Amino acid sequence: LWTPEDDVSGQLMWMDASDTSTITVDGNNYVTSWNDKSSNTHTFTPVSAATGDTPPLSNFEQLNGLNTLTYEGGNSRGLSMSGDISATASDYIVIYVVDPDTVGSDVYLTDNSDIRLVTTYYTTQGNNGIGFHPNSSGSWVVSGQSTSAPQINTFNLGNNSQSEAFLNGTSVVQGSWIQRAIITDFFIGSRTDGTSKVIDGKLGEFIIYNRTETALQQKLEGYLAHKWGLANNLPNDHPYKNSAPTVSDSGGGFPYTFPIILS
Repeated sequence: LWTPEDDVSGQLMWMDASDTSTITVDGNNYVTSWNDKSSNTHTFTPVSAATGDTPPLSNFEQLNGLNTLTYEGGNSRGLSMSGDISATASDYIVIYVVDPDTVGSDVYLTDNSDIRLVTTYYTTQGNNGIGFHPNSSGSWVVSGQSTSAPQINTFNLGNNSQSEAFLNGTSVVQGSWIQRAIITDFFIGSRTDGTSKVIDGKLGEFIIYNRTETALQQKLEGYLAHKWGLANNLPNDHPYKNSAPTVSDSGGGFPYTFPIILS
């Protein structure tokens, strides 16, 4: 089966909570570090925060039989990475698997200027849904719909072009997006203070590519959907609705065929 390991071109980050060898925990299973599986080898560690706010837990809850990171909302703090995510152009696919425990939970991916790059809202007050931040001062571009069920959120963010957010492989909102060729530092699960807008729920995997083609996006959605037990959530016309992508796939869900010539 195809995995992100089979297409590393433009791969900026691959964080996989199901691979417990990438996670270090303390004696209470609180995360002390989470390592990137891409060749960039980033490391996330808990944001320094006030006493009483704990990092996410590992080896605590599962999704489809796989390990996740469990955030406990207001009692938790996010994870941060020091350093830059540098891209050749500000075109990105950002995709992740999340299982929110409660309405009122947010997923934030944030840079050190506290510009919320992408988010998943589960709030009951305004701006519900998933979306992205168009620029440093504008309002969120959000879908107006959300679900507290396990889900795949995909963001196809283009440089000077229409950007789009997808819920379980279905487009839910379009709009313009801020151009960002370099993301300085990175926060997952919270804003930069580590304690605001913290996820209340489970985070399975998140991946970032410096590419935006549809074939790659659909492969990532198919890979995550079948791995995390979410294939039924994909739309019926998704090329990987019924089977996970394979290494031989051409990108649209159909394998290459090669003629056999006998002489």
